[in-house]
Amino acid sequence: MSATYFNLLAMQQLVKIQERNIDRAKTLFSVTQALTSNNIRPKAEAAMAEAEVATSRITLLKAQDKVYELSKDFALITGIEDEEFLLDSSYMCIFPIDRTSAEEVSDNHPSLRHAQDAVEASTYKMKIFQSEALPRISLVGTISGRGSGFGYNYTQVPEAVSHSYTQGVGINRSNFLIGIGLNWNFTSLFRNRSKVASQKQLSYSLEIERNLLSRELKEQTHYADKKLQLAYSQYNEAVTRKKAAQISYDQYLAMYRNGLTSISDLAQAMYALTAAESEQEIMAINIWQAYLLKIANNGDIEAFIAQINNI
Repeated sequence: MSATYFNLLAMQQLVKIQERNIDRAKTLFSVTQALTSNNIRPKAEAAMAEAEVATSRITLLKAQDKVYELSKDFALITGIEDEEFLLDSSYMCIFPIDRTSAEEVSDNHPSLRHAQDAVEASTYKMKIFQSEALPRISLVGTISGRGSGFGYNYTQVPEAVSHSYTQGVGINRSNFLIGIGLNWNFTSLFRNRSKVASQKQLSYSLEIERNLLSRELKEQTHYADKKLQLAYSQYNEAVTRKKAAQISYDQYLAMYRNGLTSISDLAQAMYALTAAESEQEIMAINIWQAYLLKIANNGDIEAFIAQINNI
């Protein structure tokens, strides 16, 4: 879901860039019209500028269509009704401070926990099979009692008898028996041997898979860490490129107003600025995507939540 969120956010930012590009194309068109109306520039340049406006609008419509598609996917994942999502653009200028280890994987990683649970369940089942071959010891106990309405001296005194119910059901004679039983089916030693061996082998295989998964996650975490560092470097270069492209565009626009350059050079500078702005936004999203990849492999989701709360 996080990846879909950031993809949608990136596309929304690209829509804003295309809207600014349309404004630049309109500026170019208005300047060209003013110059051609005074016969300073050829009228063909006004047509070229108008075509640039149309091209920019087409690019914007394509970006908006992609936003609608990603919004539908995001609504499906989140269970929210399909609508125009207003996402937080702070992610484009505030980046995570990575404190997670690139060499260790959290013991609470869901995949590792699942693998460890499978190992423990198999080991426990093997112990059950082993216990089935052991002797069974049982403890037996019983107690009995009886009551009577006759007194102990009834033979001498015939009147020593009670007609009361409570006197008759009371226990005045009791016996008890306690015993220990030992039952051992000797053939179970041979019958369970194959089951124990099979389960032991299964436990060993699951342990190998668990260790392999742990090593794989460590390697992927290390790879994601390198990818995150590269994303930071690429973003810094994208910022430099955007600043240079902005300066170049401003200078070419001023030169074109004064008839010192061609419309093709100005259009090329406009393309370069739009591409630089787009790349900077994409590089910003790549930082978060790389950080998510590292968190997903490291398993420390609390670190990601802490970064979100700090924004």
